[in-house]
Amino acid sequence: MSESLRKIALILPLTGTAAEYGQTVRAGVEAALSEVAERIRPTLEVIDSNLLYSDSTADKESVLNRLGKTDADVIIGPLLKSDLNAVFTASNAQTPIIALNTLPTTPASTRRVWQFGLRPEDEATSLVHCLKLQNRLNGICLSLHNEWSQRSQLAFKQALDQAGGHVLFSQNIDLDSTDLNKLLASALGLSQSAHRKEAIARITGLRLTSTARPSDQIQFICVSGSALFGVQIRQQCRYLYADSIPMLGFSDLNSDNPLTNADLGGVYFTDAPWLINATEEIKKRRQSFQNSRFQAFVNKRLFAMGLDAYRLAAAIVREAPDSEIAGVTGKLTITSSGLIARTSALAQFSDDGDVLGLDHLPSI
Repeated sequence: MSESLRKIALILPLTGTAAEYGQTVRAGVEAALSEVAERIRPTLEVIDSNLLYSDSTADKESVLNRLGKTDADVIIGPLLKSDLNAVFTASNAQTPIIALNTLPTTPASTRRVWQFGLRPEDEATSLVHCLKLQNRLNGICLSLHNEWSQRSQLAFKQALDQAGGHVLFSQNIDLDSTDLNKLLASALGLSQSAHRKEAIARITGLRLTSTARPSDQIQFICVSGSALFGVQIRQQCRYLYADSIPMLGFSDLNSDNPLTNADLGGVYFTDAPWLINATEEIKKRRQSFQNSRFQAFVNKRLFAMGLDAYRLAAAIVREAPDSEIAGVTGKLTITSSGLIARTSALAQFSDDGDVLGLDHLPSI
């Protein structure tokens, strides 16, 4: 796979507040290289992207000059969105760039740029695809009141609309000022059910003992924000007799904590195949890296991103546009538009706290 890939330039934040993220991606790339036979293993030039914005003009010019004259076959990085424009402008136009983030529009001066990110838009598409196959396209959307969570829900709503679905209720929630029980009772249609019960009691004079049930129009509950937020919603749904409504969410529900996962038992979510042990091959690779110098990074999404970044680099150097790769962050499609499309995997939390990778879309 790497015969034509001789050298990689890797641009990541290795100092400063984002150093942990950069080091994790670097570990993933180096782990991928460790699997390549030594005689054909590409060399790796590592550059700290923070030098692009260094207070030292000499440092900055040195890095930009290195990028403009790099003899690398491909550049992987940068990781931070704020660094993308500088690298695109500075690099040799003939050197392919695999940016580990995405911009709304690619700078016109760059001709060979591919953008690869763990975007919530890709996860939203995967979730809606699951729902469409089960003909469950009407439901409610709940998200935390923060930028990433709201971006996730907006992407989900747009994908759902394109699939012909409908959002029956939507709310961005500030947990410090929201009564979740009251909000969910309204979202689930329990208030209307209670009003109907009171009206019947007034008309008939009977004392009714029936329990209010959620509206049968609600076919799913989609949640984004955090594992703790998911647990709170799940617990309230159980209290309100709504736990039979399928609940599903984004990768931010997966905390890698068995106790939290157990509280989310029955909930579906989408994530990188690497984090849900989707295949036997992934299980074996994870175990191998657990027993290596990469042990501290293995359970992180950005480590998986580094693994896939190397595979993308090899494919792009081979000039294989519109090809598909069974990556560990998902099924990756290298498109001629420059965006790496990613189809994430589906999984379910068990009542015991295990994460069950799904080989096929569940009947929910």
